[in-house]
Amino acid sequence: MSRLAIIIPVYKPDFLKEALECLAAQTCKDFTVYVGDDCSPHPLSEIVMPFKEKMNLHYTRFDSNLGATDLIGQWERCVALAQDEEWLWLFSDDDQMDNNCVESFYRMLQLHPDQRLFHSISTSPSSTAKAKPQPTSDSSKRTSTNGSRQVTS
Repeated sequence: MSRLAIIIPVYKPDFLKEALECLAAQTCKDFTVYVGDDCSPHPLSEIVMPFKEKMNLHYTRFDSNLGATDLIGQWERCVALAQDEEWLWLFSDDDQMDNNCVESFYRMLQLHPDQRLFHSISTSPSSTAKAKPQPTSDSSKRTSTNGSRQVTS
């Protein structure tokens, strides 16, 4: 089992394929992707399922749409899909990352083993900016937001 769960709540198909493509292109494949379909009227499984051959991916379609009335509730039920991974990475259905982002995350983890929270920063000011993990600079921000699990977003 991988140490990193990448959580993706989904509803819109607009950029989902691109988000999954950048995950499938990662140089380090030591992660599991959990996709939580918020009862979308779109055939999201047709976009998601081909990626199961390219990475460790779990797709769940929920019976009801929660995000329209309780966005936090939708995120929480998607986070609950994760298994025993030590780290959670909150990803959106329109996010992208550099091909070495997961590798960089693990490198940062080795360099900063006491960090409990990492955040990503844009490498470009454009709307298509890609993420790179960074440790928090303020040790008071090292908190867990899901019980004993550590979160990166």
